[in-house]
Amino acid sequence: MQKDFQGCVSLVGAGPGDLELLTLKGRRCLEGADVVVYDRLVNPALLDYVPRSCRRIFVGKEVGQKTISQEEIEGILIQEAKAGKKVVRLKSGDPYIFGRGGEEAMRLKAEGIAFEVIPGLTSAMAGLTYSGIPMTYRDRATSFHVFTAHLQDEEQALNWEAIAALKGTLVFLMGLGRLETIVGELVARNYPLSTPVAVIEWATHPQQRSLIGTLETILALVKEAHYQTPCLIVVGDVVNFSQDLNTYESLPLKGQSILIQEGASRLSELLRSYGAQVRSFPRRKNMKKLPSFVSDSSSEILAFADVGSWQLFVEDLRQEARDIRSLAENKIWALGHLVQSFMEERGLYPDSQSPYLCDPQLVKNKDYQIYCSLDQQKELADYYGQERLCVTHGWEVAPMDEDDYFSGSSAVCLQNSRAARDFIGLATAHCNIPVFVMGQRTRTLMEEAGYKNIVSSERPDFQSLVETLFVYSEEGSAK
Repeated sequence: MQKDFQGCVSLVGAGPGDLELLTLKGRRCLEGADVVVYDRLVNPALLDYVPRSCRRIFVGKEVGQKTISQEEIEGILIQEAKAGKKVVRLKSGDPYIFGRGGEEAMRLKAEGIAFEVIPGLTSAMAGLTYSGIPMTYRDRATSFHVFTAHLQDEEQALNWEAIAALKGTLVFLMGLGRLETIVGELVARNYPLSTPVAVIEWATHPQQRSLIGTLETILALVKEAHYQTPCLIVVGDVVNFSQDLNTYESLPLKGQSILIQEGASRLSELLRSYGAQVRSFPRRKNMKKLPSFVSDSSSEILAFADVGSWQLFVEDLRQEARDIRSLAENKIWALGHLVQSFMEERGLYPDSQSPYLCDPQLVKNKDYQIYCSLDQQKELADYYGQERLCVTHGWEVAPMDEDDYFSGSSAVCLQNSRAARDFIGLATAHCNIPVFVMGQRTRTLMEEAGYKNIVSSERPDFQSLVETLFVYSEEGSAK
């Protein structure tokens, strides 16, 4: 009898918040997961790495919501693993640093379930670095000490006599709710009121902000600035370096939340490198072939304006027991960079390519047929004539929830006309936030769809698009 396959659990440290601080091994685990069990402080963008078929289970603690107990979380891991699943327990920071990862590992061991632990970068270190605070510094701090201020038993207390005797940097995780206690206990043990203190909110996340004060002033400063959890508390002379070394919070797009289309990895990386928080709206994935579409290779030139049109054309050939070798007498024309790139990545180099859908060079030819999507039809028919078009497909559209995508977003960035069409098709109403585009075609599409607040980049490239965001952001701040 074949033995049933038993799954396994990977306890993965998600890192402190910045998407790019996840380890390569942690990402590999996510990419192979059947189930992911994650907490509130985990960057939600990390879930983009999991397969679409992966089941996502949120076990974080939300204010006003029923709390899932640690025992229940462990039960979920055991149940899913025994069902033969590859389970990822995604935990903020490092699983073994105030994350109860040790308890989960011991329970899995007791149940005979295979597991592994993938370390993660703790906010106790990364959060200070992102705030310009070196944990150690020659002649200032030769040691550092990390504590949790969130204790299991409220009656349980830290050993303040021992803590006050330490001479290095003191770091308190989850400490905002105990800040008054921290200040009071240190002052009561002869810490000078002038001792520097930092409070770091959402460390390494795009919305990170830091507050620098002293034991005398920090409570009033935090109250005035309305800081919320999660926060790190840092005590020690090294805090004073933040004024000179905190470069993260001065990045040009810091505090900006930019909405882009999913899959635009180059644009996403560039925006993040300048401090922006990147959110994504989905591509329209459900392509619906039109019943009227029939591939026809009788024209000399076969032009393709959409990746989906090319895919459906090739599929039609396959159903006729033909392949692209049967097009040897035709000339293949790619309209737009996306179609050209898609073809070349699959080993087909078109006879001609144009960066534009409406190409005056194509019009000069007498015998050509253009394959396009339904949402390209009007634009192409106006330029080439309806008789030149073969419309291959439309899209099944699920409207976006504006509260999910637009709430809190500073701007929308659309890298090409495909992204613009998807955005128009998914949005159910016109958003009032600015829409940044590169290229006249993309701008025209947005204008025709009724959008007013459109900003064009000077050049049709990502760097220029981001630079345009810089200028707009600076002008807005100056008003």
